[in-house]
Amino acid sequence: MFRTHRVLAVVLLAGVALMSAGCGSNNKDKIVGKWKFIESPNADAETKKGLDMMAMMGAYMYFDFNADNTVVIGVESDKPGMLDLLKMSTPGGTLTFPAKYKLLSGNKVEFYDLSPEAKALIKGADKGRMVSEIMIDGGKLTMKDPDGSIGKFERYKAPAAGAGAGAGAAGAAGGAGATMPDTEARPPRNGKNDN
Repeated sequence: MFRTHRVLAVVLLAGVALMSAGCGSNNKDKIVGKWKFIESPNADAETKKGLDMMAMMGAYMYFDFNADNTVVIGVESDKPGMLDLLKMSTPGGTLTFPAKYKLLSGNKVEFYDLSPEAKALIKGADKGRMVSEIMIDGGKLTMKDPDGSIGKFERYKAPAAGAGAGAGAAGAAGGAGATMPDTEARPPRNGKNDN
């Protein structure tokens, strides 16, 4: 009789292992990389005001997921000098907050080991752990937090080389008013390079 229970226990454990192996993450091999925040369609008035202010400063939040299950939650700006101003307005002058993540079954992702700053920044993460639903469709990521708030992100694309601040779309496309951002690339005048 005891032997029958042991065999049954082994069979049950094997069945559970097979079932859990079949319930993998929908985000495996898709989440790694940097994701730039673009909007929160159901944000409350206070959150919208803060997001609008960040947008006016050229600032945005991002999540940078690494293959080793670490993630950096941070703030960046496309406007020169704005990062320094943002750093002066944050406790400790930091704009990056490390954490860890774990892919769960389906679309669920658990965030844990959040820094104190990240806990304060992210609603629902005050206990240092949070499970969000993350749906990835190509270069778009939608995150639904436990409180129901939704954040939309796009895969970060680094600015084109030489298309720094001030180059703008016309400069990057070579249109009217385009400038040459790199003086080394200018053609020589009168047979010599007088840069």
